[in-house]
This record gives sequence, C-alpha cells and structure tokens, in this order.
Amino acid sequence: MFESPEDLLQAMSGIQYAPFTVLMSPEEVLESQEGSCHDQALLEYTELQEMGFQPKAKFIMSVDDWGQGGETHSFVYYRINSVWYWIENAWSDLAGIRAYHSEDELIDSVVYAFGRRNDFDQLYIADFDPEEHAIGESLSDFVDICMNSAKEYKIE
Repeated sequence: MFESPEDLLQAMSGIQYAPFTVLMSPEEVLESQEGSCHDQALLEYTELQEMGFQPKAKFIMSVDDWGQGGETHSFVYYRINSVWYWIENAWSDLAGIRAYHSEDELIDSVVYAFGRRNDFDQLYIADFDPEEHAIGESLSDFVDICMNSAKEYKIE
C-alpha cells in the first residue's frame, strides 16, 4: 500500500491521537483517521512489514511507588543497513523519522523522552509483538500481554 516509511508517515500525518478503547486494526485506524499510540504503532509495524522491513515494536510504561501503572506508549522502529530508525506519529511532539547509530541508542532516546514527561521513577520496557495480540482486546489485556516480557528500565 505504501512505498516507503516516509510515504507511510506522510499518509499518517492526518491521523489524530485518540484515547485507547480497544486495539484497532490498521484498516480501522486508516478509515477513522484516529487511534491510540498502540493502534498507530500496529499500523506502522504492519505496513513496514509489508514493505519488506523487519520492524520491531516496544511498549513502555511508567509505574508509581505502589506498583500502579501510569502512562504507556508503544513505538516502532526498523533498520536499514547499520542505521536504526524510529518512526513516530502518535506522539505529536516527536512525530517523524529519526536515525540512530544503534538499537540501544534509539531505545535510550525514546525511553528518556518518555521518562522526562512522567512523574514516576520506575519505567518498564517490553516487547509489543503484534502476533500475541488480538484486534478488539482491552487495554488491560494489551498491557498484561506486553508486560509478560517487561524489564525495568533505569534512566541514567
């Protein structure tokens, strides 16, 4: 459907952020022109995969001192040769495609930016594997599935 990551991001520029209700399909996001970060990440992941890339998706969550989850975010990235690219639409302040020298540098950059906007000290990062999720699943199911692979992330 899209010819390049830039083409995808351009098409997504009209998609507005919407609070999560249930996990939407990429088609629903394109049709409604809105979706949560998780919905938009699934769209990015799916389309990049169809372009022949091997995208990766991550889920991050802030947690307070009592173990209560706070803000969450999902993001997608991919590699071309030795350069890693973060593609973002839902986080409007950071929308675009950014290049990094390594996967670790990319993840550190995203999680650091996320951590700066949160009041909680604890941050967790996990895999967002679309194969493990079902369209229409609830936020609690989405979070629980992602958190199965979560590790605490320390901002240095």
